[in-house]
Amino acid sequence: METITIIIPAYNEEKNLPHIINHLKELDGYNLEIIVVDDGSSDSTAEVAGSLGVKVISYKPNRGKGAAFREAIPYVTGKYVVQIDADHQFQPSDIPLLLESLIGGNDIVFGSRFKGGKVEKGSISCLSLFGNWAMSLAASVFAGHRVYDVMAGFKAFKSDKLRALNLKCDHFGYEAEILVKAKSMGYKIDEVPISHTRRIDGKSNVKKIRDGIRVLSAIINTKLDILLKSKR
Repeated sequence: METITIIIPAYNEEKNLPHIINHLKELDGYNLEIIVVDDGSSDSTAEVAGSLGVKVISYKPNRGKGAAFREAIPYVTGKYVVQIDADHQFQPSDIPLLLESLIGGNDIVFGSRFKGGKVEKGSISCLSLFGNWAMSLAASVFAGHRVYDVMAGFKAFKSDKLRALNLKCDHFGYEAEILVKAKSMGYKIDEVPISHTRRIDGKSNVKKIRDGIRVLSAIINTKLDILLKSKR
């Protein structure tokens, strides 16, 4: 049985972590390696994760979601890697759909709420919906490959392909960085429908305007870096 590594970046998610981790443990037929990265939380995120019997990486201060995700990569032992958010808005029961696409030959699979997915009413605001549409369109244009939900924190990778991406963005921009770099490297990219539900507890850490600017900057800078390297 192949090992599947699950990476969960987490910032002040002590109340939601038990839900997502216990739901992950209910998946049958998989040898799961679960890594929670405590991104400088001020609550008991690291302690709660540790009590649930998963691997925990913890540091301070808060560095950003991209930095947290990147921090886990050297510890990956699985052939396949799944990134899923700690807030339990994405459902572990959809993981087999992403893995099926990888096994079928794709290198990176984007979970999509907006391409055949199921979105619970009230689980995403109109501003967030517009921002995600705009960032997905911008990333798609710069990458040359259409993806409808680039910002969803629910993706799957072949582990060797993930390592080769050499991600740099510390903030939410890394989600779009993945697409732009993957396409430039000739990766086979897929997008599969997923479900999205309301948060069980707390509120999102996303600062919509600030993070939107950061994501757009990451898209442009990543593309420019690729073009510069191609001319050397």
